[in-house]
Amino acid sequence: METTIQKTSRSPITQKEYPLPKQLDDKAGIDQFLSWHPGKKIVVVQGLGFVGSVMGLVVANALTEEYAVIGIDLPTPASYWKICSINEGVFPVLASDPKISLYYENARKKQNYYATYDSYVYSKADVIVVDINLDVKKHSSVGNDSEDYSIDLTPFKKAIESIGNNCKPDVLVLWRQPFHRVLPKKL
Repeated sequence: METTIQKTSRSPITQKEYPLPKQLDDKAGIDQFLSWHPGKKIVVVQGLGFVGSVMGLVVANALTEEYAVIGIDLPTPASYWKICSINEGVFPVLASDPKISLYYENARKKQNYYATYDSYVYSKADVIVVDINLDVKKHSSVGNDSEDYSIDLTPFKKAIESIGNNCKPDVLVLWRQPFHRVLPKKL
């Protein structure tokens, strides 16, 4: 059986397909975006899932200061469409909260929210918010009593390494990870 490598990323919202980039270079796009925002602090949000995408919106709509916000994710079949969608004007998250649509439209008007896959962006950041998922796997014994937990830290380590290899020495890195407590039935 032959394995085929998927070379596109499809938006589940619009069904539009995006060819994956052949070269991981978006320096020109990043620099052009930043040229529109001289003097603003640059906030990079790593991870464009539900939490990261919305975090970018919140920062782009900050009440006390104007920021240039850049979301970054991997150019994979599962994620690249999010990058393209943000830059084309379609927010990659469907939610019932009306503030999300309002915040996204406001960020579009201010043109202060961009998305990329290029780790070059870390060299421009004043603040980096790490907002990537850590999957906690619960291992249960017979009767579904909780026995143990495990977390694969490989994606997290790669993400932090990418930041460390590219960021400025004085960057502020914040890690935002929602941990959900999973307790055994019997304490």
